[in-house]
Amino acid sequence: RLQMLSWDFATCWTKLEDFCEDGKDKEDTRQINMGYANRIVEALARYGPECEERVRGILSQRVDDFHNNPMKWLEPLAVRLAGEAQLESTISLLIAKLHEDDAFLGEGCMRALTQIGTPAVLDYVSAEYPDAPRHFRLYATGPLDPAGAIPKDGPSAGVTMATALVSAMSGRSARHDIAMTGEITLRGRVLPIGGLKEKILGAVRSGINQIIIPKDNEADVDDLSEEVRKKITIHPVSELGEVLALTLRGASFKEGRLLFGDDNPRDVAPLSLSFPH
Repeated sequence: RLQMLSWDFATCWTKLEDFCEDGKDKEDTRQINMGYANRIVEALARYGPECEERVRGILSQRVDDFHNNPMKWLEPLAVRLAGEAQLESTISLLIAKLHEDDAFLGEGCMRALTQIGTPAVLDYVSAEYPDAPRHFRLYATGPLDPAGAIPKDGPSAGVTMATALVSAMSGRSARHDIAMTGEITLRGRVLPIGGLKEKILGAVRSGINQIIIPKDNEADVDDLSEEVRKKITIHPVSELGEVLALTLRGASFKEGRLLFGDDNPRDVAPLSLSFPH
């Protein structure tokens, strides 16, 4: 990383293009070294405005044929660069990318927008992408872990951190008698975690028997002894809305909407909005 940070702009960009060219025939991110590519992006972000024209050019294109096309890797990396270099001029292009039905790219665009995170971004999103503001404002105030930072919470705390943020922003208190674990995406999908057995045992030792877990971790409950399973009630979830309905007092989750009190589902925007999973 230190060596990369000494590269000039031309060297960084050449390395990025070479990386994409080498990986053009790969179909999965697990087949290539994305960590290396992200470090190149980190080095490029130091040049800020120098990246602007190239990033805008990439984001203006649409990759329809992903087979053997280096753009399939260059496009998401350009999205990341737009965020890390805080290129405000790319805001409209990032929002346009959010409309494309590509979860991987959409996640990157939302993260990039939160990294830019200026009042102009919030105003633009509110005006041009009316389905997003409620979610975007939550993400914009949420904790991010940029490359090189020291995260204070592991990904397993995602649902807990999100619950705390929504509780604080809505003024609704959260239950103190329920434990939870699960990673979340920026779109609110709850992802599986590791070490479920140890986490549940820790909750039981603390006197908590209501436990929220990712739905994809249900099979791991079988690793617990029968004695422990009899003591606990497991709530498997796949969406953040389900977590909030269980943890925030007076909340419910119906028809994809988070409701409080006597809210009518027809009067409340869907929690998932237009962000497809």
